Amino acid sequence: MKVFVPNNNLEERMYIIDVFFTTFLGVDYTVEKHQNNDWLLQVEDKLIVIKDTFFSNFHQELSYLDKNNIPITIQFATNEYTPEDNLPVIYGGTTIAKNSNSITCDIDIFASAFFMLTRWEEYVVEELDNHGRFPGSSSLAYKQNFLDRPIVNEYVELLWNMLTSIGYNKERKKRNYNLIVTHDLDYPFAWTTPKKAIRKLGGRILKLDFVNFFKLLLNFIKTKINYKNDNFYTFDFLFNFYDQKKLSTYFFLMTGSNKKLDGCYNLSNKKIKKIIAAILNKGHKIGFHPGYDSHINEKIWQQELHTLQENVMVPINVGRQHYLRYQVPKTAALWDKNDMKWDSSLYYSKEGGFRTGCCYEYPLFDFLTRRELKVKEKTLCFMDTTIIDNNINIDLKKISETVKKYSGDFVFLWHNSNLYNKKLMQLFKKSIEQVI
Repeated sequence: MKVFVPNNNLEERMYIIDVFFTTFLGVDYTVEKHQNNDWLLQVEDKLIVIKDTFFSNFHQELSYLDKNNIPITIQFATNEYTPEDNLPVIYGGTTIAKNSNSITCDIDIFASAFFMLTRWEEYVVEELDNHGRFPGSSSLAYKQNFLDRPIVNEYVELLWNMLTSIGYNKERKKRNYNLIVTHDLDYPFAWTTPKKAIRKLGGRILKLDFVNFFKLLLNFIKTKINYKNDNFYTFDFLFNFYDQKKLSTYFFLMTGSNKKLDGCYNLSNKKIKKIIAAILNKGHKIGFHPGYDSHINEKIWQQELHTLQENVMVPINVGRQHYLRYQVPKTAALWDKNDMKWDSSLYYSKEGGFRTGCCYEYPLFDFLTRRELKVKEKTLCFMDTTIIDNNINIDLKKISETVKKYSGDFVFLWHNSNLYNKKLMQLFKKSIEQVI
């Protein structure tokens, strides 16, 4: 198969073409530049013309990086090639026309996918929440009601359906549904310092909440007898559950020093060392959870990773940013520079959904330096605090079925500190059951 691309914005074009054909489909292709304004895919004597409605409008490098280039509204397409009805079309039209030798697709699937995967939208829309994060409510996907759809996967299926329609008969990459369960260890223990204990107990008294005051006081006393009685020490519960389900999981540890917003636990502490040993002995994996102040600070980020590596005698090359603090493309560049394998920070904590529009692992792209990175993104599909803290109703079964349809990765996050009572433990078990 030959792919002909317009002779402009070549780094961006080569990236998205490679993601589609190499990373997602796993098929061979060659690329040639041409003077035509559209993308052309040639299979023997047959052609697919994908109308270029985006990149050909910008002949100066990076000139597309403007919030005025984000559509205010989008169209939706339904035809014989779309895997779902009402496919969101970010760039281009909705028509696909076929004759005996060619297909002409007005949907600019490559520019639309580039928009979702690179998240350049978050760079040009200068809106941040109180934690310095791009708010999901400001995204086009949220505003146009397609945040719950992995539309990049839908674009891939659309392309594949067109290719097979014109006689392409090579096999594509075989995939299987993959559940990836992760735990961010923000607080391994509820009772950390005497000062925090006084503050926690005193807060209940000030609120005249004597029932919970005595519950907390009792737990504090029990913890002094045996640290495993701590409300946040839920590791034995997790290990037993995963033994039953035959699941292997990731535990992301932090070494951050922001006393207010990081866990502030010491990896050299004997109790923490026992937890680390138990995680590894049970066959689970350890990853990196960079602290609150690290996401755009190379010095802090590297120091925290170094501290983790010094205390955990296994390779550390995967993880997720604390508080999901992530700034495109700076945070990705940090992970890439430090030879990390994959990150899983891209998720909107309050809205949920598919922040990248994708449920496949894919290489990130630094759109400012215009280069594909080695580090991959595994898009987070669900986080416990979305339903616990924000009271958002999420249909986990539906999301799981969607990811299964595309044989994708379902990345699941539950904090160990959100299992402190039987109700939350049952909710966790039920949630896992829904996505297995």
